[in-house]
Amino acid sequence: YVDTATMHRWCSSRKPRSTYAEATPALTDCNGIEELIEVAQKTDPRIVVLVGTLRTQEEVLLTEEVAHRLNAIVFADITSGLRQRPGVVHYADQLLTSPLLAGDLMQLDALVHVGGPLVSARLAAFAKASAPELYIRVGPPNCRMDQDHLVTHHLPGGLLTLSETLAKRGLQASPPNVANLWRHLSEVAGKAIESTILEESSASGDAEGTTTGLSGTPVFSEPFVARTVAKLLCTGGQLQISSSMPIRDLDFFSPPSVDSGLAPLPPAANRGASGIDGVIASAAGFCKGLNGSPSTLIIGDVATIHDLNSLQQLAATPSSSSSASTTATSKKLNLTIILVNNGGGGIFNFLPIGKHRDVLSQYFNEPHSINFESACQAFGLQYTCCETAQDFQLAYAQTQARSNAGPHIIEARVKLGHEENVALHQRISAAVARRVRAELLAFSPLSWTLSASPREKLESSGKSSEPTNSQPGNSGASTSTTATSTSVSISNGAGVLGGAA
Repeated sequence: YVDTATMHRWCSSRKPRSTYAEATPALTDCNGIEELIEVAQKTDPRIVVLVGTLRTQEEVLLTEEVAHRLNAIVFADITSGLRQRPGVVHYADQLLTSPLLAGDLMQLDALVHVGGPLVSARLAAFAKASAPELYIRVGPPNCRMDQDHLVTHHLPGGLLTLSETLAKRGLQASPPNVANLWRHLSEVAGKAIESTILEESSASGDAEGTTTGLSGTPVFSEPFVARTVAKLLCTGGQLQISSSMPIRDLDFFSPPSVDSGLAPLPPAANRGASGIDGVIASAAGFCKGLNGSPSTLIIGDVATIHDLNSLQQLAATPSSSSSASTTATSKKLNLTIILVNNGGGGIFNFLPIGKHRDVLSQYFNEPHSINFESACQAFGLQYTCCETAQDFQLAYAQTQARSNAGPHIIEARVKLGHEENVALHQRISAAVARRVRAELLAFSPLSWTLSASPREKLESSGKSSEPTNSQPGNSGASTSTTATSTSVSISNGAGVLGGAA
C-alpha cells in the first residue's frame, strides 16, 4: 500500500486522498465528473466499468447505459445481472489469468465501480494493479467502500443521476468499438473452459471409469455443475447462489445466456462473513416473492447442513384461503435446489491454508456423513441423487421443463476430491491463458516499453522530459531514455483498451 503509484501521487499533492461529492439530486461542482467526461470525450478512452452486486432490473439497465455513454469496457460480477447482457466481457475473470492483460499494462485513464463488492479476486487485483489516476466509486451516501484505498472520488448520487449528468453533457449511449476485441477474447476463453471441462473424462478417469461415471463422458465436477445449471436454467428462471465455491464457480465458468432480450433480475446471493448461514431460508423467502416464477438455488453441502431445518419452509404451505390442515390446495414453491456434495470444506484448499495439509485436514476440512435423502423424506420433499454428469444433466433438465412442480432437491455427488478440484481449476485457467496469448499475438505483435517506477516518475515530474525514441517496426511502442523498469504490452496503434478490433 505504500510504494504504489496511487500513494506517491497522493504524497506529492496537497489534495485529499479521496473526494466525497455532496449527495444532491444533480452532480454539480464535482471535479470527478468533469474529469470523467473529459476522459470519455477522447478519441480512444481507456475506461473500465467494474460492476458488483446490483439489486434491480432498473440498475442493470442504468449501468449498461452509463458504460455506453462512457465508451467503456464492462467487467461484471455474476450477481450484477449484466452477465446476460450483450456487450459485456463475460469471462473477464478468466481472461485476467493472462499476464498480457494485467492491470498495470492497461494504462487506464479511468475506472468506475458501481454496485456492491466483487466476487472475483482477480478483478479486485486488476483494479489495484491498474491504479488509474481517476477511480470513481458510485454508491449510497455515507458508505465507505474502498478496501484497497484506491478510490479518488465517491459519488453518492446514484446511477440515475450519473446517467442523466452524462446525457446532459452530450455523451451518446453507444456500445464501444473496442468491445469487439474483448468479446472475441471472451469467446475464446469460453471455448477453452468448455473443452477443458469436457476433456476431463480422459484426464481424470481410471480404467474402470469410476471417476467419470461412463466412458467418454465428462467428469462430474463442480465447474461442470455450475456450467450446466447456467446453461439449462429455464427462460425467465431466477438464479440464487450460495457463498463459498458455488458463487465462485458460477462467476468463473457460467456461459452467457441466450435469453438476453430483456434485462434480467440480478441473481440473489447472501454475501459477507456469514454468507453460508440461512441460505435455504433466504431462498424460500425470495422464491415466495417471485409469485410462482421458477427459481434455482445452487448450494454446497456445508451450507445446507448449517440451514437444514429451513427445509421445512419448502414443505407445502397452506394458501390464505384454505385451512392449515388442508394440503390439497397448498401453494408449492417453484424452487429447485442443487446441493453440491464435495465432502465438505472444499474451498479451503484454494486458500493459503491449503498448503498446510496437517492443519487443513484437522481444522478446516469438514467431512460429514449426512444422509440428505433422509432429510428430504422427513420434510416430504422430492429428492434425486446424481452421481454422474449425464444423470445430473437429465435430472436438472426435467425440473426446468416442468411447470410449478413444487420444490425439488437434486444432490450432486461430484467425483473429484478437494485437491483434484483445485487442479482442475488450475488447468482451466492455464488453458484460457494459452488461448488468449495466442489470440493476442495473432492480433498484434508484442512491443516492449521501458518505464520509470512510480517514485521515479514523480521525482522527474517538473523536469524537462528527455527525447523519446520509437523502436522501428513497433506501432505505438516507445523507449524512454530515463526509464529504469521494463514492461511488456500489446500494441495495435492505440492499445488493447484503446483501439477497435
